[in-house]
Amino acid sequence: MLTDQKDLLKTKILGSIPKNIKPIEYLITMLDISKESAYRRLRGDIPFTFEEMAKLSLDLDFSLDELIAKPGDSRVLIDMHYFPEDDLSIAFLKRFEQYYKFLLQLEDYPDVEAIFTLNSIPLVASVYFKDLFKFFYFKLLHKNTEIPVKFNYSDIVISDELEELRKKAKFGSSNCLNKITLILDSNFLVSLINEIQYFNKRKLINDEEFTNLKNDVLGLIDMFETAAQTGIFGQNTKMDIYLSSTNIEVNLAYARFNGTATSFFYGLSIDPIRMTSPVVTERHRKWINSVKKYSTLISQSNEILQAEYFDKQRDIINFPSNDNLLLLY
Repeated sequence: MLTDQKDLLKTKILGSIPKNIKPIEYLITMLDISKESAYRRLRGDIPFTFEEMAKLSLDLDFSLDELIAKPGDSRVLIDMHYFPEDDLSIAFLKRFEQYYKFLLQLEDYPDVEAIFTLNSIPLVASVYFKDLFKFFYFKLLHKNTEIPVKFNYSDIVISDELEELRKKAKFGSSNCLNKITLILDSNFLVSLINEIQYFNKRKLINDEEFTNLKNDVLGLIDMFETAAQTGIFGQNTKMDIYLSSTNIEVNLAYARFNGTATSFFYGLSIDPIRMTSPVVTERHRKWINSVKKYSTLISQSNEILQAEYFDKQRDIINFPSNDNLLLLY
């Protein structure tokens, strides 16, 4: 490994390990190596193996892209978490453990910003509401595992450990960012409501559970509307909300912290595809700005449009039996 790559990897590792954990002790435990071997790796006397780098990047939630790709190389590495367990519930728990670690990492930086383009409610937004979070988990199990066709929402059990992680992620998500920008599709709630309705019509979600889920989605709309009215999300995160005049095809996010940029592509149920290639992130940033150019800011402005938009979302949720909605299945 070249010297600059060694230094970059060392910087990544030391910057990603939680402040309350000593780096040497972390390496000893994570890599199952001796104390002297850990010191030698940090000094650069011996290189980290690729397997060790991969293990560290997964646990500390950083990308290997800039460590491996050559300058000017047209190839781009895709960073994904892979969970080989057959039990998807374990994979779901591990993913949220890593998501929470990532939130803790962001708390150390003073200039964290994120931009989302949304055509549907992402999984991470469900952490603010207990029943909605359970529904995302229920939907994931139905779509990705061979469970019985009659597996009911009421059969889902959220473990104490997962529920505790949800609460921590809820608090961390609303307090670790300096600024969030949301660019919303005009119908970004339709797919979620259709999915809830679909399982209700199959009698896998009973009417009481259906009502509870609708109330959670209404709570989500109230949360967004309050942020639009005040310009603040959580305790002190500045939030700008735009309404797109064009269709948004897929959920995307662009984040910048600690002087680096990351692009997130939400094509999978548990974890987004992430890229840190400067070429990719810069093109992504320009694309988001082009979407923003054809969008209207409603945070602390355009009060009539703001009210009309959120009333429309509530109408979608409260439509009697939602019979006129186009089911996606």
